[in-house]
Amino acid sequence: MKFLKKLENIVIHPYSTIRYWLMVKLKYDDIFKRKFDKKYKILKYFLKKDKENKMYPPEYHDLDNLIVTILKIKPKMILELGGGYSTIAIAYALAKNFEEHGVNGKLYSYDQSYEYLELTKKLIPEQLKSYVEFFHSDLVVKKLDNYEVSIYKSLKVQKYDLVYEDRYDKHLKTRIVGDVLDMYKKNDHLPSIIFDGHWTSVYFYQKKFNNAYNISINKIFKRANFIRKNNN
Repeated sequence: MKFLKKLENIVIHPYSTIRYWLMVKLKYDDIFKRKFDKKYKILKYFLKKDKENKMYPPEYHDLDNLIVTILKIKPKMILELGGGYSTIAIAYALAKNFEEHGVNGKLYSYDQSYEYLELTKKLIPEQLKSYVEFFHSDLVVKKLDNYEVSIYKSLKVQKYDLVYEDRYDKHLKTRIVGDVLDMYKKNDHLPSIIFDGHWTSVYFYQKKFNNAYNISINKIFKRANFIRKNNN
């Protein structure tokens, strides 16, 4: 009976099953955790045990995807929608780009939770603080192109090079994150985007802006990279 149940899970939820075996059984994330220790030398900033009861714990494979992407495309302006341990990873990558290539980058990190925003601020190492500016903004629902989307109400519209979509907004009545679309309508600019989850939004943007991006969707690890074609 247990075998049949496992077989059913594999057939119905193949990506989730593979993810479970990789992450839980094979400890796949430990490979990236060691990378943060040996190569990046920043692991100690992700081991804030006193904070983990209130913050989502780091998933090093996702954080590594952020760092590798930023080191490759060298963005000058990054917008993070939903902070946390990812804020450290992004700030680290910006610091490396400045040290090695002279690219002076800045991260604008927004969160709808005052509590989570303050917890994130406390995580940032002193040497990385100059790379980050923090902002609070409520989430609201807005209609764009006949779709209801969620956006940060007080978001500063700028020509960002990269947007990281990682906010939590399941309490809203739409699953489409609309900040990139809203800014595009105001300044005719599309940034590269990294989605952490947000599958409804991934497929929405893929359909709407497919020709503008090189798109990589990883269903096992629930993320998608939308890299502007002119960044290659």
